[in-house]
Amino acid sequence: AMPIVWFIRHAECETNVGLPTADATTAQLTPKGIKQAEQIASALPRCPDLVISSSYLRAKRTAGYTQQRFPHAPVEEWQVHEFTYLSQSVSGRSTTIDERRTLVNEYWNRLDQHYTDGNGAESFTNLMKRVRDILEQLKHADAEFIVVFSHGQFILAILSWLMGLNINNMEQFRHFLLANEIPNGAIVKVALEQEDAWVSQFSTAHLHT
Repeated sequence: AMPIVWFIRHAECETNVGLPTADATTAQLTPKGIKQAEQIASALPRCPDLVISSSYLRAKRTAGYTQQRFPHAPVEEWQVHEFTYLSQSVSGRSTTIDERRTLVNEYWNRLDQHYTDGNGAESFTNLMKRVRDILEQLKHADAEFIVVFSHGQFILAILSWLMGLNINNMEQFRHFLLANEIPNGAIVKVALEQEDAWVSQFSTAHLHT
């Protein structure tokens, strides 16, 4: 049987509330984010057969609350980290989302899927290769119920692949990203089949304030 996979966007972190960060990988959860992470753990109907997290701190911290609730669940780190397409600040200077917006627009306007911005960044082609690899790994995982703690754009890249969008078209993918923002802590349930997939709406019902 193919697995049921819950893709969960990490809980609210410093970057999400506009605080400056120097490194995409180390943003901390906010107090609200900690509460969301606890609510995610409570929302799981049973112990997952496998818990997967990205290497980024905000995803690992979110997953940590599920690990506390289900200490026997195996936990693995997979390449499900965010699509980080801007190079990390060499000076270590912290920037906010607003300060990076110009760079973000420049990146997408370039429409070059092989372009790599520099230190710590990946190309669009590489993102889609990761998506394909992760879906293959999930299909062959020996688990019925898998929970994946990941990131907004990565989850949307997975969904665009499953929905059969032309994933080589950067412009189309950018429109898809802008039209479908996944809230922090939201859950998307996916039933993987050999050739097909069933995808739920983004659920935030568990995140009562």
